[in-house]
Amino acid sequence: SEEDEGQIEVVSMEPEAGEAPAPTKGGSGFTQEEMDKKKRRQWLVGAEAVLKVVHAEKARLLKQGLTELAEKVKDVSNDTSLGYDVKSYTDNGGLKPIEVKAVSRRGDDLRFFVSKTELQRSRELEGYTFSLVTDVKNSKCKILEVPGTKLPKNSLYPENYEVRLKYPTDG
Repeated sequence: SEEDEGQIEVVSMEPEAGEAPAPTKGGSGFTQEEMDKKKRRQWLVGAEAVLKVVHAEKARLLKQGLTELAEKVKDVSNDTSLGYDVKSYTDNGGLKPIEVKAVSRRGDDLRFFVSKTELQRSRELEGYTFSLVTDVKNSKCKILEVPGTKLPKNSLYPENYEVRLKYPTDG
């Protein structure tokens, strides 16, 4: 419920790079249909994580007596050009752009993906925050906040590449 989500623990985190990913051994072993189902589940979990962050941000601002700011917090994840998911505010009224990530644990590490746009915005926009939501489906989920400028460079690993080739000309 919304009241419970106001009780979600929000923790500031000083990020440290985790272990490098193991080399990949080829295909995923999934059919296209299985991959589509997996992507759909991931999208639903991500949407739930965004809702939890919106509620937690509103609760934080309301607790400070900042009702007008709390009312302006909103999910902007459908506008991918922004490079963040939640438009929130600092206690002094400044913009707090938040990129929400539903994170999974791999041993002692947290794992998530960022787009090129998200990474650029995290370094350009003042107050940019990564909200890493653990155990999204659990009522005891936790939100770990990482300032965008503090994401360690040695924690980033290329996952996809854009390829551009010249179109062949005749003659």
